Parts: sequence; structure tokens; C-alpha cells
Amino acid sequence: MPSVPGAVLLALALSMLVVTLVLSVATLRQVGLLSGRVGDTQAIVDANVRTLTQVQRELLLLDTMLADGATADELDLQGQLVSQRVQEGSLSYQEQTLRAEDLLALARADQRRWDDDLLPRLEALGDVADRPGVEGPAVRALRRDVSELERSYNQLVSDGENNRKAQAGLANDDAERLLSGARLMVGGLFATFALGLLALVLGLVVARRASRQREADREALVTLNQELERYAHIVHATSTMVVWTDVRGRIIWVNPAFEAETGWALAEVVGRSPGDFLQGPGTDPDTVREMGELLRRGERFTAEVLNYHRDGHEMWVALDVTPLREESAEGEGALTGFVAVESDVTERREAAALLEVARREAEATAADRAAFLATMSHEIRTPLNAVLGLTELLAAGELDPEQRDFAVTAQRSGRHLLSLVNDILDFSALDAGGVTSSEAELSLVETVDDVVAMFASEAQGKGLGLRVRRTASAPDRVRGDVVHLRQVLVNLVGNAVKFTDAGSVAVEVSRDSEGDVVLEVRDTGIGVPQWRIPSLFQPFTRGDVSATRRHGGTGLGLAISRGLARAMGGDISLTSVLGEGTTVTVRLPLAPVDDVETPAPPVGAALAADLGTALRVLVAEDDPINQKVITAMLRRCDLDAVVVPDGLAAVEAVRSAAGRGEPFDLVLMDVQMPVVDGMEATQVVALEHPGLPVVALSANVLPADRDRMLAAGAVGYLTKPVSLASLLDVVRTHAGVAAP
Repeated sequence: MPSVPGAVLLALALSMLVVTLVLSVATLRQVGLLSGRVGDTQAIVDANVRTLTQVQRELLLLDTMLADGATADELDLQGQLVSQRVQEGSLSYQEQTLRAEDLLALARADQRRWDDDLLPRLEALGDVADRPGVEGPAVRALRRDVSELERSYNQLVSDGENNRKAQAGLANDDAERLLSGARLMVGGLFATFALGLLALVLGLVVARRASRQREADREALVTLNQELERYAHIVHATSTMVVWTDVRGRIIWVNPAFEAETGWALAEVVGRSPGDFLQGPGTDPDTVREMGELLRRGERFTAEVLNYHRDGHEMWVALDVTPLREESAEGEGALTGFVAVESDVTERREAAALLEVARREAEATAADRAAFLATMSHEIRTPLNAVLGLTELLAAGELDPEQRDFAVTAQRSGRHLLSLVNDILDFSALDAGGVTSSEAELSLVETVDDVVAMFASEAQGKGLGLRVRRTASAPDRVRGDVVHLRQVLVNLVGNAVKFTDAGSVAVEVSRDSEGDVVLEVRDTGIGVPQWRIPSLFQPFTRGDVSATRRHGGTGLGLAISRGLARAMGGDISLTSVLGEGTTVTVRLPLAPVDDVETPAPPVGAALAADLGTALRVLVAEDDPINQKVITAMLRRCDLDAVVVPDGLAAVEAVRSAAGRGEPFDLVLMDVQMPVVDGMEATQVVALEHPGLPVVALSANVLPADRDRMLAAGAVGYLTKPVSLASLLDVVRTHAGVAAP
């Protein structure tokens, strides 16, 4: 048992030890709190708004480029830089910079605004450099929104700075208070215990903290090594070539894909410039020069360049080169090198070249087909013009019943042949997309009645009822393409009469709730099986193969009708019941116009009396038979004509007549003639005699042929075979506009 002094010393020692332990515990707690506040203060100090200010700078640069009319490539590159900075500005660690979750949420909202709105508009904007000095509405709107986004980031930076300052102040106050308490406790500890014990305690504390720091550093190093191993595995496993160079473009490292694609090993290319062994005689020097300039400026770029494999074969490579820079708190650090990601695009380039060749071949084929169709149209329609014209004149003359029947039969057969030719040409034009619709005022009533009248005799001969019904909503005068409309009706009514042996055929005209004109052709004919209906609008398809031998036909009528209806903005549908009949419905957006009384055109002497003068007509036609047809038709109208065999003679005749003071009132100009063709002759006449109307006569019916003659100066285009009615219409329309 210890003595009293010993016990006192022991008690005093124990007391001192207890006091020391208490003070040590309190000191350690104060030091821990102080360390935490110092860490907070240090985090506030370390945090910076460099990323957010970079977003501001890139947005301001984008606004300047938009104002200065930058190219599409420059805008695309700048847009990528903005996207990168905006994405970095919304990462989770930015909360340390902004010191508030709501500000980080605003930064992420600004990122979504850039990605979802501004970036697509920038990509859709295209190249504004082609319009220097002109700032369109799309550019102004984009600049306004870019400026607004930049101001939002400026506000984020300002708010973040304010938060940092406020929290730094609080942290400093806490640190000062904790530091004062620590000083008092350390002073009391020094007063109760020896300096050695204090040093020992402090040493133990420092050793413990150092151990913890070493453990944290070890764990961080393990994590970093794992990430590096993953990245290295990805780079080695990818089939995309990767090249790492220094600032002078000399290779530091390449991945295995580069070695496999180029045939060059890493050991062979280290320290060399890629262009020294990859480029060859076919490499574009301008591309190489441009890439070199971008590397010298340390800019990111993409390019496609022709390289060469080690064995000498060519390979096209797409490059994406990115500069590597040191991390710096003050902005972009020093340039340390470049990394290039490369892909072999040889197959894509070859495919594009093959597509271009195929496109040119297709265009050449289309041109050959158009030329063939034009030639065949001319060669077939030229004799048909004589057949139909002369039989029309013959049938109108004084004939006995048998002779008249022969003439009418010959004309009907000729028109059937013309219909077949028209079907083939129309289908070819529709298939090539060469049919367009032209609007003019027309009478729906007259058009429907005329078509029905064409088939009245055939329907009567079969004992069929053929009638037209119009609802109260059906308009009379509308705007539309009368030629296409008539052709559709001829095909549909003709089919209905042809495939109906008993009963009736009805044409109903109405208007639906949307304002479209509805034409329904209903028959009580043989009908069509349901499984056959979907294919009826395909070319060369007939409703019933067994009926084809009986009724004939090309199988193009419905296909052409649907194509023409769609060219007019409408469509055709069909319903049918086998053995009961068929209904074909045509819907067309024909706008109604006010009804106007149109007097019937005068014929013969009445025509000359109506015009009030003896008309002088010049006919330029090289075919003798067609000369006979046209002059005979003109004589039927009590009009005399001067006939010349070619375009040169036509120009000289016009000049001569004008020089004598007896100018022509109308010129009917064939297109294909010897010496000088009709197009060249029309250009000369239109230039020298601008008031003299020239109407083209041609067996070519393709829209391109018509457009060329009208562009040459013709005021009308009359296709062969020429009917007496169409010739009368041309004379009435154009003969009265000749200049004196």
C-alpha cells in the first residue's frame, strides 16, 4: 500500500493523468472539428468557376461566329465545344463550385436547353457564310437565345461566387472559434503535464492521421489503376485505330487495330510522323496542308484522307484528331500532344462511287427512254393524223350508208389505236414522274356529258342504260385539269360499258363534306373477286383473265387513272361484288367558280364572220399527207392557208408577207422538219414578229416537248392527230390576237 505522500503523488499523478486524458480528448475533438472546417474552407478556396466561365466564353464566341457569318464546319466545331463545356458544367462536382443544389439544377436545365433546343437549331441552320452581311430571322433568333443562355451562366457564376463567399466567411468564423478553444485547452494541458507527454500525445495523433491518409491514398491508387486497366483494355480491343502523338505530330503509341489495318508495327512507327509512311501519290496535298495548319494551331478537326497500306494498296481513312492539354486552374493548359481516332471508310467511299455511277446510268437510261418514246410517238401519230383527219373529213361529206359506215369504222379503229398509244405513253410518263397537273376553268357538267355521249352508241347497241345523275351540291364550273379529268372519265366509263352485258351504267356527280368533287361510276357488270381488287390498280392487271380474251384491253386504264387522279391531288377507290357489279369512286379537290355563260364556237363561214376578217394562216408541215389533212380542215372552216415544207421557208414566208403589208394572222408550226426545225423557226418568228401567234403542231406528247416549244415562243401546242374541233378551238383562241 503506498505511503500518504506516495498516495498523494499517485492521486496527483492519476488526477493529472485524468485531466490530461480529458484535455487530450477535448483537444482531439476540437482539432477534429477545426480540421473539418479547414477542409470546408479549403474546398471553398479550391472550387472555381473555370468550367462555367468557359461555357460563357464558348457561347460568346458562338454568338460572334453567327454574327460574322461563319461556315457550317466552324459552327459545327464550335457547337461541339459548347456541348462539351455545357456537359462539364452540369456534372455533380459542380455543386462544390456553386455551393447549392438548386444552382446545379439550373446548370443542368441550361444543359438540357442547349441539347434539346439550341444545338438542333444550330445544326439545322446550315452555312451562313454564303450570305455575308445578311442576318436572317433564324440566325437572329438563335443569337438571341444563345445570349440568353450565356446570361444564365453568368448569373450562375455570380450566385456561386456569392455562396462561396458566404460559406467561406462562416467557415472562417467557426475555425477562429474552434482555434481559440483549442489554444485554451492546449495551454491547460501544458500547465498540467510535461512537454514530453504532450509531444508523445501529439506524435500519436499525427501518426494516426498519417496512417489514415496512407490508407486513403492506397485505395485511390487501386481505383485509378483499375480504371486505367479498363481503358487500356478498351483501346486495345477496339477495331478503331488510335494514334497518340507529341506536339510535333511524332507517334508515341498506336493501338493493335492501327497495326492490323496499316501493316505497320508500333516499334516501326514510334517517333515518326504518320504522313511519312501512310501518304502517297494519290493523297490530296490540299487536305494534308490543311491538316498540318490545324495541328500547328492546336485545334481539333475531322477529315478524310487517302492513305496507303504497307503493302501499297489504297485505303480511305476518316480522322478525328483531338489536342491533349495539361490541366490548369487558369484555363487551357499547355499543349502536350494529340490523339487521333481513325476509321477505314474505303468501302463506304467505294459504295458512294458505285451509287454515283448507277445514278448516272439511270439518268442516261431515262433519257434514252424519253427519246425513244418521243420518236415512237412522232412516228405513230404522224400517219394516225392523216388516217383520223381524212376519215373525219370523209365521214362529214356526202356518202352512201355503206361508205359512211366504212369511214366511221376506220375512224373508230384509228381512235382505238390512238387510245392504246396514249395509254402506253401516259403510263411511261407516270412511271417516270413526268406528269403534272395544270389548272384552268372548266365545266364539270359539259365534261361529264361529253364523255357519256362518247359511249352512248356503244351502250345502246348492247341494250344498256347509260345515265348521269347530279346531286344538288354538285358544282358546275370548277378549276382543274380538263384533259386529265376527261381521260380518267373515259377510262372508267369505257370500262363500265365494256364489262357490262346487261343492266345499266350510271355516273353520279356530287360533293362531299370536305368540299371535294366526287365522281362515282357504277355498273351492273361482271364484277371482280375481292382477292383481285388490291391488284387492279397495278399496270397490266385485268379484273378477270378469262374476260380479257372477250373484252380485250391493255390493263393500264385503272393504273393510269389513279396516277392522273393523284397528279390532280385526289385519288380513286373501287368496290365490287362478283356477278353484281362494280363502283369506282373518284375524289378530286376541284375548287368551284362562278358560272359564266360560254357561247358555242362558230364553225365555217360563221367563224370568219365572228372574227370579222378574212384570216391568213401559214402552215409549216413537211409531210405531204399531213399538209393535205390540215389544209382540208381549214377549208372546211372557210379558211385558206399557205403551206411551206420546213422552218426556213416558214420564216421567209412570214418576212415576205409582212414586207408586202399582208401579214399572217396565225402560224401552225410542225416541230420536226428538215433544214430548220420548228423550235428554231418559232424562236425567230417570236423575236422578229412578237405579235404573231405561233401554235405548235407535233406528234410528241411528252410534257418536256410541250414545255420546250412554249419556251421557244409558241402560244399553243396542238398534238397530232389533230381533230377538226381542236383546230377550230385554236383558230378562235389565237387568230384574233395577231398584230397588224
